[in-house]
Amino acid sequence: MVLAQEKFPSHPVRIIVPLPAGGVADAATRWLTQTMQPTFGQPLIVDNKPGGSFVVGMGALSSAPADGYTVIHVNSAFLSAQALFSKFDVFKQLVPIAGLGETDETMCMSQNPNFKNAKELIAYGRANPGKLSYVTPGYGTLEHLAAYNFCKLNGINAVAIPMKGGPDAARALIQGEGDFGVVPLPLISQFANTGKLIPLFVLNTKRNPTLPDLPTYDEAGVKATRCTIWGGLCAPAGTPAVALAYLQKTVLEAAGNPVLQRKMVGAGMVPAAMAPEVFAKMMHDDYEWIAKAIKDADIKIS
Repeated sequence: MVLAQEKFPSHPVRIIVPLPAGGVADAATRWLTQTMQPTFGQPLIVDNKPGGSFVVGMGALSSAPADGYTVIHVNSAFLSAQALFSKFDVFKQLVPIAGLGETDETMCMSQNPNFKNAKELIAYGRANPGKLSYVTPGYGTLEHLAAYNFCKLNGINAVAIPMKGGPDAARALIQGEGDFGVVPLPLISQFANTGKLIPLFVLNTKRNPTLPDLPTYDEAGVKATRCTIWGGLCAPAGTPAVALAYLQKTVLEAAGNPVLQRKMVGAGMVPAAMAPEVFAKMMHDDYEWIAKAIKDADIKIS
């Protein structure tokens, strides 16, 4: 006798967010569930599991059955955490559902009489090895790695100055405690009224609609690595195909909703509904440069 397969979903689905409530990832996930809920057929529960550089969230996912009823929100910082600590492997443990959106990173500088734009900054750095410094939210962060690559690609020998998070790094630039640094785009708006945080270019191949006058790194005529803070959903490896297909379909439909996209834009994100195969490729491409930068910079964090 062949048993009929249980229809999916037949009970609530839990979405683990491995970050504290109130942040951009948490908000985006909650907006997504609100958009999905009318047609999903079962409650969608957002469960915040912060801590341990995503280890707590991944542990919560691993302890649940791989049946589609527990999934996780992932972001690009997962990849640096994986390369630094080797506590999990997103490529073996997870299966992409869909990408939701990206937040652009921007190269910014503080006010300095020695340079007024990106090319002048590079020229000064080449002529004065070791005299430039760049602020970061901390060692091994995406912003640190992107700034390190910028220096390496453009022949600059600069000193990294770690701060305690993105806002502190932005404030350090405003106060002249560093010469340049990579700053998430929403922080530029937050500190724009100071006039002392000067954006140079966006670390992307296309301009950001929020700051349409800010050039890409190609347009600025400099070498850099494409770096964005992206987010999306993944299911545990081994999730049944029926459940995975349903999740992929419903998440992509919701991610394309104009109301959801307007909310994301308002929070500084660029909506990017990515099919699982596109999302998977981006994850692999980003891990390649992130892991290489960590190795080249000899970053070790215990």
